[in-house]
Amino acid sequence: MASSKAPKPRHYGGSCSLKNRLPAAVLQKNEGYSYLPKVNEVSNLSPGDFTTSLTSKMDAKRKKRKQAANKKEIKRRRISLKKKKNLNERKSTVKEGPTYETQFELNMDNTENVPQIPQQIIVSGSESRVFFDLETTGLGRNCEITQIAAKVVRKLKESNLYTTYCKLVKGFVDTLKLARRVINKDEVVNYKQQTLVEKFLNISYSAHNAIEDVKSLQSLFDVKLSSFLIMLMFIPYVSHLCGVLFRIYQEKIITKPASVLLARHGVSFEHIKTVYNRDRKGVKFLFEEYKISQKIVNAINTFLDEE
Repeated sequence: MASSKAPKPRHYGGSCSLKNRLPAAVLQKNEGYSYLPKVNEVSNLSPGDFTTSLTSKMDAKRKKRKQAANKKEIKRRRISLKKKKNLNERKSTVKEGPTYETQFELNMDNTENVPQIPQQIIVSGSESRVFFDLETTGLGRNCEITQIAAKVVRKLKESNLYTTYCKLVKGFVDTLKLARRVINKDEVVNYKQQTLVEKFLNISYSAHNAIEDVKSLQSLFDVKLSSFLIMLMFIPYVSHLCGVLFRIYQEKIITKPASVLLARHGVSFEHIKTVYNRDRKGVKFLFEEYKISQKIVNAINTFLDEE
């Protein structure tokens, strides 16, 4: 009521008219809109036919709204909306922690390292793609990198934008695994990039040159693989599945498909523990986004209860 007389965007709170605006709000609440002609009359001002007529109509509408607000169905809807609002606030608090609380800025010193729950990765198809290739001294894990074809990364580092870029990257995909899923093994001799380029693009190129490999990979993706974008296995951090989620997977608390799904979106076991500690239903709120069953939610809650 007071905000209608002294809206914040107009900064009436800092003006001398505030002392008149607040009493006007109180009168409107107690007397209705008809307070205005009465005030004018006491002040020896003509209320005016238009003012009297307008305030009467507004009072009639106000009376109807008040009567409607007392109906059972309206009360039920009001209660339902309030519960929904409280639930949404509770979910936001679970994901964002103290940063969603009121007066957070007053306690910022105690919340410098607030764990952030990763947002769900949504692939719309309009994302920019970066193709890169590595040339190494061998196929082993300890081999050395001799060439990297990723001009974008170098330019980003030169512009001091690399850290920001990493935060915006939605995920990575192994095109070899994608090709094996998309292309029937009867169509090709093997799944080497050079073989696929010759088969589907009818061109040859200088293989084992990182720059040429990247250019041909992009052409191959655009021609043969891009239509299968929805099948891409986005895994922002492979270690989530192999490491921190492996614990609850090994205990058969969570299924492999659910583990893969969470790993694709960057959700670790530490994130699950964080939402559990923030709210008893935190795991349920988090897993609802990924449509993971209530059975798994209950199993994880039981496991964390016993820890």
